Amino acid sequence: MVTNTNKQSKNKIYFSSNEYLTRKLRQYLIKKFTVSKVCTFTKTNTPDFGHYSNATKLGWGFHNAHTYKIWLHSIYKNQSYYSPAMVVNYDYIVDNKDKIKDFLSNERAVIKSNKGYGGKNMYLVKTIDDCINILENSNNRFLLQKEIKPSLFNNRKFDLRKFYFVVRCDNKYYIFTTKLGWWKLAVKEYKKDGLDADNFITNISLNEIFEEAKVNKYVYSYNGFLEVYEKDKEKRAELDKSIQTFLGTSAIPLAKRIKKSNEEYYKEKKYKPYGQIMLFGPDIMLDENRKIYLIEANSSPGFLYDASNFLPEQHKLMDEVFNYIMIPILQRKHINLNTIKKNCKHIFFDRVI
Repeated sequence: MVTNTNKQSKNKIYFSSNEYLTRKLRQYLIKKFTVSKVCTFTKTNTPDFGHYSNATKLGWGFHNAHTYKIWLHSIYKNQSYYSPAMVVNYDYIVDNKDKIKDFLSNERAVIKSNKGYGGKNMYLVKTIDDCINILENSNNRFLLQKEIKPSLFNNRKFDLRKFYFVVRCDNKYYIFTTKLGWWKLAVKEYKKDGLDADNFITNISLNEIFEEAKVNKYVYSYNGFLEVYEKDKEKRAELDKSIQTFLGTSAIPLAKRIKKSNEEYYKEKKYKPYGQIMLFGPDIMLDENRKIYLIEANSSPGFLYDASNFLPEQHKLMDEVFNYIMIPILQRKHINLNTIKKNCKHIFFDRVI
């Protein structure tokens, strides 16, 4: 039974900040408990790991991890599927020119703003002077990362946006993957030389084609990508299996960091949240040899706050999350993996960490 938890903070629950789930939760609580207001939010910070929004009415909340690039770099820097990178600013570049020169090795690299999104504040560089020209008017830290030589489609660079959930239920952490995804093409044809970011950045393309993608979902969907990218049926199935396996594997370091951060944060607290649902959208790409790389893992990406813009697959996916993950947590029950396997077509249990 769910009770008013103003005085019982130990019963607080945290979920991914997502308007669609928020609306369904409100409808569920109002219907079940005859309350007129739920989820009045206040914000507090937690060490190392994002923001928590705590509901003040019933003690419920929604959790959103802001996966900034330098934070992700600290998690993935030793993984073989993450391109070598270093954290820099203007002073560091100027004071460590030999080190930067060795890192660049006369090859192109990418400079990314720590909090950049949508392809903003992302630049191609090849020399120390390129780096200095970009950073000289900023005191912020950036990520300098070696370019991944990409696999191409119609001579254009592309990457894939996939999704997974990290779910805490009681003291267990679950990883759920999804089949949902789409691919993003660069605006211009790829060029091995030059520093024009438009032939490298794929986010801009997504912004331009999103309206078309909603109409012509097949072409830009994950399954659509597989069929146009790999014509051979057996090779296509093998590639799909590799991508789905990679998705679960790449979720592990992030899930472990979340678990560690939670343990540290709640060590001195009198309560721990019973449940957390965290949605992440990793951007992955294939190099010229079809090795899979992780670019970054975004928090609640591509799931617009206005659910009227959802693609049908997003509605179905979030309905499964609500019915088979969120509701059991609300009822203080354990997640039934057999029920999920039997009834769900969009979420797949990967592992417990």
